Amino acid sequence: MWKDWTEIAPPVRVFDESKPYQYYKKDKLQAYIPDVYEEEKKLVLEKLAVLQTKYESDNITFDDALKKYTVIGNADQQNSEYGKLKPNQYRVVPNIAHFIWFSCHEFTFVNLLSLLSVFEIMKADMILFHTDCEPKGEWWDIAKTRITNLQVVGRKPPIDVFGVGLTPRWPQHKSDVARLHILSEMGGVYLDPDIIILAPLEPLRYYDCVLARHDNSSVTNGIMVAKKGLLFLDVVYDSYRSYDPSCYSCSSSQKLNQLVKEYSHLVHIEPNSLVQPGRPQWKQIFDGHFDWQRHYSIHAWIKMYTDSLHSNPHLVPSFNADNIKQLNTTFGEIARFVYYGSPDYVTK
Repeated sequence: MWKDWTEIAPPVRVFDESKPYQYYKKDKLQAYIPDVYEEEKKLVLEKLAVLQTKYESDNITFDDALKKYTVIGNADQQNSEYGKLKPNQYRVVPNIAHFIWFSCHEFTFVNLLSLLSVFEIMKADMILFHTDCEPKGEWWDIAKTRITNLQVVGRKPPIDVFGVGLTPRWPQHKSDVARLHILSEMGGVYLDPDIIILAPLEPLRYYDCVLARHDNSSVTNGIMVAKKGLLFLDVVYDSYRSYDPSCYSCSSSQKLNQLVKEYSHLVHIEPNSLVQPGRPQWKQIFDGHFDWQRHYSIHAWIKMYTDSLHSNPHLVPSFNADNIKQLNTTFGEIARFVYYGSPDYVTK
């Protein structure tokens, strides 16, 4: 049985909270990691070190990756008014995935698809599931059986930021803060548990940091690609000095967008290949057809879907391995692609 890492060591203090905001305009990142770790965490970090050595020795260049994944996304383009970061010659982001699951709640079929897609399609070397309440149920049992490199990691949610309590009204705020700590400490890919991977993310791993645009004017922290000890993560965390518990999106969205523009040299923006269709077009996923073949990933917008069921009685109330077999929608295609290995109808 896993133990909470924070029971062995104090919460990871990745960021220097004593520094003024202007400090982070410098090029050096201040990282503070406790000296004592629980044995399980040591093993994870040792595996990560071995993987990093492998990444550095395989000599696969950014141009090599683009040639292999030329039909995917915009990793070789910068069609954005902000996000001016250039790729490194070799990969700098480890091929590990992070999910955060705070509090006890239902693990759904959509959540299973998210984890399966990281294992089967992204082919992550490690999948770390950070939680204070391990899920139960049919779909979680399948996840643990099919995903051989899934590792449950005990982690308590943060309770405050710069002395201001993280409001229970918006539990997502705790995850917003935790993902910054996790990525700064280990690097990798953070995903919300309704992000479904559709193609390997290899070209994106050459950038220090990648964020996704989910509409014409804003980026999202629902999927984040970042190398370990990244300066931009320090910048984002420091912006929480003005955290407002009464505002749902002020720090995670509004402030993030401001920082992306101000620090455009530190981040690459994928304009349309990670979370599209965006919020205004979410129905294209569940009640129509959307061309997802040139996308790295898609945001399932499952909360918006479930909230709409009362006014759309023709929609499937919940998804499972059986009712997706011949579901004639974008979601049906994607679900079959991940769960059965092909977007084609399943007749058996």
